[in-house]
Amino acid sequence: GVQTCALPILVNLLLVPLIAYFMVRDGRGMKRAIIRLTPNRYFEMGLMIFHRVDQQVGGYLRGRLIECMLVGVTQIVLMGVASLFAPMSQILLISIFCGVTNLIPYVGPLLGLAFGALLYLGTGLPLASVGTLIIVVLAAHLIDNVFIAPAVLSHNVDLHPLAVVLVLVIGGELFGILGLLIAVPVAASAKVIAQEFYNNYRIQVR
Repeated sequence: GVQTCALPILVNLLLVPLIAYFMVRDGRGMKRAIIRLTPNRYFEMGLMIFHRVDQQVGGYLRGRLIECMLVGVTQIVLMGVASLFAPMSQILLISIFCGVTNLIPYVGPLLGLAFGALLYLGTGLPLASVGTLIIVVLAAHLIDNVFIAPAVLSHNVDLHPLAVVLVLVIGGELFGILGLLIAVPVAASAKVIAQEFYNNYRIQVR
């Protein structure tokens, strides 16, 4: 039941920082090794592919940071509107926390919600405030998935918003949280590689 569902999530949460650490530590060495193995006729194309892939991955990371900031701003606005209907406090603190944890797919919004709910219960706010907070967090998460993430990521990695949505769905279905994290940069990198091979083929045909 719950343990079976939680195990893949915990495994992915451990794998993500581990993979990121080794990529940062050994990324340059891996790149040099691959370039040394590249045949001379493809050497220039290989350098171009690595350069463009670096741009795509950098754009993705910038896009994720922008996405998290926009989620935080969205949370502030929604909590401000919700305060007209139920007592809301610590709007800035909860919104910043939700924005930061949004870096973690699936689990991030739940962490933000749990933090806000515990804060409200600890300060004695009524259950109506906790219920309103739940609605606000879910609304911000929906806005992020439907509007913010596709628009921001597509702009930063040169993919159509619909393509971003599709690769996120496919990545999430196949590999869970890890798939959601790597789906967009992998798709963008694959697009770059395909474009470079196609351009090289056209030059050779001419």
